[in-house]
Amino acid sequence: GGTKKSSNGNDSKKSADSTTKKGDDKDPESLSESDSACPLLVGTLAYSDRDNLRRHIIRGNWRYEGQSPQRFELLRTIPTDEDLMELPKDGEFNGSFNVMHTHKTSKGKIKTKNRAVLENGVKLRFTPKGDEDREGATVFAVNGQGTNEYGVFELFGTAMKNEGDKDPTYSVSVRKRYIPLAPAPLTNKKSIEGNKKDKKRKHADSTATAAADDEEKPPPTELPTEGVCLRGKLVRNTSDELSLDNAAVHRITGLWALKGLPKVLEEPEQCEKFEYEHKCSGDSSVFPLSGRYTGFFYVSDVPGERTKVTERDVTLKFRSNSAGGHNVEGKGSNLYGKYNITGTLAKDGTITLIRKFQTPKVKGNKRVQPKVSVPANGGAGGGGKSLPKSKVVSGGTVAPSPSLLTFDDVIAPNGEDPVDPLIPPEQFTAIMRGILKVEADGTHTCSGNWAMTNEHFSTGITSKYHFGVMAENAVDDAKAMLERMNESGLDEDDDRRVKNVTEDGISPVTLAHSTFPIDSTQYKGNFKFRKGATRTQTIVDQQIVLKYVKNTGGSYNVYGKGMNEMGMFDLVGSLVLQTNTNGHMQLYRMYPPSEALPAAQPPPSKKSSKVFPGSLTEKAPANSGPVPAMKPPEPFVASMSGLQRRESARMSRVPSRP
Repeated sequence: GGTKKSSNGNDSKKSADSTTKKGDDKDPESLSESDSACPLLVGTLAYSDRDNLRRHIIRGNWRYEGQSPQRFELLRTIPTDEDLMELPKDGEFNGSFNVMHTHKTSKGKIKTKNRAVLENGVKLRFTPKGDEDREGATVFAVNGQGTNEYGVFELFGTAMKNEGDKDPTYSVSVRKRYIPLAPAPLTNKKSIEGNKKDKKRKHADSTATAAADDEEKPPPTELPTEGVCLRGKLVRNTSDELSLDNAAVHRITGLWALKGLPKVLEEPEQCEKFEYEHKCSGDSSVFPLSGRYTGFFYVSDVPGERTKVTERDVTLKFRSNSAGGHNVEGKGSNLYGKYNITGTLAKDGTITLIRKFQTPKVKGNKRVQPKVSVPANGGAGGGGKSLPKSKVVSGGTVAPSPSLLTFDDVIAPNGEDPVDPLIPPEQFTAIMRGILKVEADGTHTCSGNWAMTNEHFSTGITSKYHFGVMAENAVDDAKAMLERMNESGLDEDDDRRVKNVTEDGISPVTLAHSTFPIDSTQYKGNFKFRKGATRTQTIVDQQIVLKYVKNTGGSYNVYGKGMNEMGMFDLVGSLVLQTNTNGHMQLYRMYPPSEALPAAQPPPSKKSSKVFPGSLTEKAPANSGPVPAMKPPEPFVASMSGLQRRESARMSRVPSRP
């Protein structure tokens, strides 16, 4: 019985086809020779609500002149006020189809590749055939028009209802014919150049741009596995979805991590959220859209607490690649510094971005810092450490130098037992965020911004800081550190040797280039300090001692101690590696209560505080933004020996009368 029913259904379809054969591609009498040579698309029209996406989908294969079939797909998003199960329905579809093309490799070999061609604005109209009304019709004439990189095309054919299916589906068979462009009218050269300029000013469709681009598309960008990685979805929301007046929003939402793409894919629960968006006119159908994006990302400073960091200078540029997706290039900046962006956008809208922070450019003339002479007896047995400037007193004798800070002054784990990631202190004087990296000459530097609180970072109340260790000192410290770690066996779990370091042709490769990070007692630098309402002062950190301890989370806990004219201070923080030679550094600076400098420390003078451009203690730029005051919160009170009020040494005058 089922077979007869199917046969009767087919007979009714054939009778309906015979009444109106115009536009039916299955009837050879209804097609001219030129139409029969057009590509044939055969597929199924159905509805889908998978993943909460209400869509009508036409999916199948297409073929042309005996070639092997290739996949094609057309999608239409159904608004909530329309019945999803009502098929067929007129509307605008978007999709793609696969096409084979030859590719010449770098070695001269010819290979065949399969790529996807996007199609936009495919407007389809379904008209019942015969005398049947739309609700009872089983055969529809299909007509439509759309665009792709090859030009404007029209579709014509039929859609037949599949009676045996539980859900309503239709077998679609259409032909595709490209509409030839009208020849351009003859005109003078000036008018042609003027038309070209006008076209450049218009916001052309990305498919039209691709049609004019005869160059071979590049392969997808190979992304590094390390570094700051952002991964999410890029979608285009129209004014109907956002309740906006003729506007569209291109929005990227997802997760980011410091340890690259594997961290985002394998441990998404430990990653933070980010979001970018770009608003444009609703008349534009370009996707993806290059331009300036704004957004934010979250940073977890304290477990359970997050800080929102805004970004307003993110520029993204999309370029089609040979895999059917897009390569992404761009740049941006935030409170951590300037960075470059590389990434990829897949066909399904998945976008992966990798950030690489730029090295801060030091301003000033390129004078060489003069070396300080060291007495011969002072260099013997010094272990390669540079000594502080000695003070010359009357008679030509050299006064003893103040004692330097050592690793023994730093309270830190020995690294033999597992150490958990550092929990930020509840009270601190200042917080510093920046990038620690190895420079081309082997110098290890850390540059960034500091503020009094995390909230000040969000509002932009920050100032610049900079510290580092010179290359010649880094070599000696790296050698001593590697020997200590080798003797204690710590190098098995914490190998700080950098592999495959290449020479730049200028500076030889030393241990300073091939070791990161380095425990050293010879870091030094400076930061800006507010002095009054409008004046600022550069505070020089004469010495900073830093020790790095590998934690169970794969990053480093940082412990340190330093001194400047304000007193001794402690440092704790974290270092998360981006690559083998750079990483994000976050340090908390704390001044002990009423801790003054040793008596042997000479007070800062104009001569001794002189700073040479290009050195590690070079002053931060004058236009580095608002400078927070270095007034520590309770219970820590920074000792400012040069600024505190002192009792007068003069004898008090006795009053003449009681």
